[in-house]
Amino acid sequence: MSATTLARSAVGLAAAGALVTLSGCGLLFPQDSATDPAADPVIEESPAAEESAADETASDLRNGPIPDERPEFDTGELPPKPEGSDPRAAIEWELISSASKFAGSYDPDSTSDCAATDGSKDETITCTTVVYGLTSEWSVDITGGDFVFSYKYTADKVPLARDFMEDGLRHTADVENVACDMEEYQLGSVGSSGIACVAEDEYEGTRTYDAETSAYGSISFYGRY
Repeated sequence: MSATTLARSAVGLAAAGALVTLSGCGLLFPQDSATDPAADPVIEESPAAEESAADETASDLRNGPIPDERPEFDTGELPPKPEGSDPRAAIEWELISSASKFAGSYDPDSTSDCAATDGSKDETITCTTVVYGLTSEWSVDITGGDFVFSYKYTADKVPLARDFMEDGLRHTADVENVACDMEEYQLGSVGSSGIACVAEDEYEGTRTYDAETSAYGSISFYGRY
């Protein structure tokens, strides 16, 4: 997940354990500037997801075309970035952007709400996003300043979408028939998501995969042996 530039611009990402941790900074006056993403996050692996999908059979799999490329969120779906130098609006937009990357699409009914802040002092605020009816709570640590402020935000659960997950597995396994053991939209942990999927396998009939997410919003699948 790349950093974004706003009046108060996000400049870095990091992950610690099973939390998604992102950071940003900004100016108290509008300024266009490019920012570089931080180094790739290091995600500690958690125990494998439950064996709940292990008994899936070929008849339970869902058919779909194999994507030519790994599915990624189209940031063009997002509403315009807020203009001006309102730190609260900038952070709220950034959280919707981050949550949408995990879900793989933008929910036009999504909401983001943060406690009031003017970015001038060091403080921690709580924000809430609702995406596809799923609520995530974010803790935002702000380092304030008269002209520049920075912030980091974390959430332990983020919205994931079954269609987006299964398309990712189709690309990884290079098969059309797959299934993820989850609701249409479901909260998952960052790192080891806790969600298991299965894909058709010409040698074993089906193979189980564990889904892991990165702080950048990408999803990877690791086959069990």
